[in-house]
Parts: sequence; structure tokens; C-alpha cells
Amino acid sequence: GGQVDFIRGAARSDGGKPIIALPSTAKGDKISRIVSTLKEGAGVVTSRGDVHYVVTEWGVAYLHGKSVRERALALIGIAHPTFRSRLLKDAKERRLVMPETPEIPYSGVLYPEDLITTMKTDDGMELNIRPIKPTDQEAWLDFFHSLSPNSVYHRFFGMIKGVPYRNLQYYLDIDYSNRLAIVVTVPNSPREEIVAIARYDLDNRTNMAEFAVVVSDEWQNKGIGSFLLGYLSKVAKTRGISGFTAEVMSDNRRMIDLFNDSGYRVETKMDSGTYLIKMFFD
Repeated sequence: GGQVDFIRGAARSDGGKPIIALPSTAKGDKISRIVSTLKEGAGVVTSRGDVHYVVTEWGVAYLHGKSVRERALALIGIAHPTFRSRLLKDAKERRLVMPETPEIPYSGVLYPEDLITTMKTDDGMELNIRPIKPTDQEAWLDFFHSLSPNSVYHRFFGMIKGVPYRNLQYYLDIDYSNRLAIVVTVPNSPREEIVAIARYDLDNRTNMAEFAVVVSDEWQNKGIGSFLLGYLSKVAKTRGISGFTAEVMSDNRRMIDLFNDSGYRVETKMDSGTYLIKMFFD
């Protein structure tokens, strides 16, 4: 059989996953293998409905069940960095993505596959843990809009109804070292549903990193926040970071207890109705 037979056979097999693997460039890095349009007369062997995963040396794009916008961003994210701006521009011109979609940042480092892991909630459900990707724009927004007003208030210190696309880059532009964000996703969910996000941002002056975490309301009280604090603490320690800091509202007892139960040395100071928390790894 041909490629279509192998792809469809893999999809229908028990545990099978149809994967297209290709180098991101050709002709000595002069052209991108990922393109915005096909040349006139180009043949199509495998339809877009049959492709689940596309893999290049820059990462993995999961396309199955995704919208055209999500597919476009995922493929741009695994293209060679040299061609990403052009591909995004073409996608905007063809109205495949929103005009205000920010550039997909390239930090100069490969995606840290070694940080991918799993966890079990207190009630025994297994969840996937991985570093955030620049192409998680849609999933990040879906997660934000799933939060209750109370969760938004405690995470962002105010009531905000939405996050404009132009502001998304702050949350997605990370270097996986000094700035790191981890997402928790539900296995086998059609759109890889994000149910929690934790991140730290290093302050080079103090060698302390600001920590923040938010868990979807229906997934709270399952041990996810505790796991993320512990997991990111271990990662930060390996990177030579001295500890975490956080600003926490005085009525946010869950966050305060999270630090106090961490097992690390914690210092707490009240300032204008907000707790300033320091947690040291020593």
C-alpha cells in the first residue's frame, strides 16, 4: 500500500497514531517544507482529515480535530524560525488566523521534552504535564474563559473580562529557563483541554522567581496546585534559582496554605492588604 494506507491503518489500529515526519527545510535551508499554499498542479496524497501529528526537528504539531486557525498556528510553530514570520503574515493575509495574532516567539532553545510528565490527582485521575508552547494561544484563551470571576480576581488581582490577542505574547513568550510555564491537560481530550497553568519568572537581581498558579474551578481541591508548586520548585532548583516569591491577596487562603505546606522555608509579610511571600529552596 501507499502512504494513505499506512496513515489510515495507523489511525484505525489499537493505540496507533498517524504521524508525518519531515525536515522543516529543503535545498540547504533555503525553502520551508511548511508552506501557506501549494503550487499550482501540486498533488495531495494525504488529506488534512487524515493527519494527526506532524513532526519536524522544531517540535510536534497535533492537528486532529483542531480548527483551521489552530492547525495553521501549530504548523507555523514547528516551521524553521527563519520562515515563521513570513508564514504568519501569509496566514493573516489569507484570513486563516486573526489579524492581531502575535508573532510566535523563538527563544533560541528547543522545546524541553524532558519536562513532560504526568501526575495523578487526589481522586486518582491521570493528567498530562508539559511546558507551554507558543501555539497554545487558543487553548490558553479557552482556559481563561473557563475560570470563575473569583479565580480570575485572585490570579490577576482584578476583574478582567478578556485578554486581547496582542497581550497573549507575555504569557506564551518563555525561554524555558528564566521564564517557564507549565500546563496541565486532560489526556485524550479532543482539543487538549488545559485545566491548570503554573509559571515562574526569574528576577536576576535577587535570583528569586515570581511564582503563580491557577487551576480551573472544577479541578480545584485535587492536589494539582501542590504538585505544580513542587514540580516547578525542583526544576527551578536545577537551574540555580534560590526560591520563589508571590503576591497573594489576604483572602486567598488556598494559595497561602500552598506555600506553608510546601516543606520549604517560608517568610510572609503583609503589605497593604496583600501577603508578600518568599519561599527559599535552601
